[in-house]
Amino acid sequence: KDVSFGESLTSLGSHAFDGCSSLTSAMLPNSVTYINSYSFNDCTSIQSVSLGNARAIESHAFFNNMSLKNLTMSPKLQTIEDYGFYRTQTLEDISLPATLSSIGDYAFYYSGINDIIIPSSVNNIGEGAFEDSDLRSVRFGDGPVSMGSGCFANSRLQNVVIGDKLTEISSGCFEGCSNLTDIHIGSSVTTIGQSAFSGCSK
Repeated sequence: KDVSFGESLTSLGSHAFDGCSSLTSAMLPNSVTYINSYSFNDCTSIQSVSLGNARAIESHAFFNNMSLKNLTMSPKLQTIEDYGFYRTQTLEDISLPATLSSIGDYAFYYSGINDIIIPSSVNNIGEGAFEDSDLRSVRFGDGPVSMGSGCFANSRLQNVVIGDKLTEISSGCFEGCSNLTDIHIGSSVTTIGQSAFSGCSK
């Protein structure tokens, strides 16, 4: 089942389509600026989503969308809250917009994303944000981003490039990334936290 919306829609309330397990796509219009918590929670068959012009994605909005493959990001997105895209293991490619400032705790936990560029606009990446994901490569922009503990832990990372304005690598940040072979640490890093690279056996 597909769902389409008129241009009069500006926001989705919490739990709006929660548990709609037969829903396969949701193309939000450009008039949408806000996606509330649990809006598409447990939509296990959804494959394609367009976020319109959403500025905020609240917690658990796309939680457990295990079939999601195609995600068109909003060019005005500012925040992805905790567990926003938790357990989206078929989602392989996304492009984060230059307006994004915050990625919440476990936002992309167990996602299928392969490569990602963190825009310079991002100033916070939450705890476990990309933990247990399929990430192979991550490149940070030049922003002074703060990272929560274990934000890339146990992922499949092979290559990491850390920008020159990041000052601290958080505790457990890359813990268990056993495939990590190539990392560039920027010139401003002054602190590497406990167990930051523990288990990076290669």
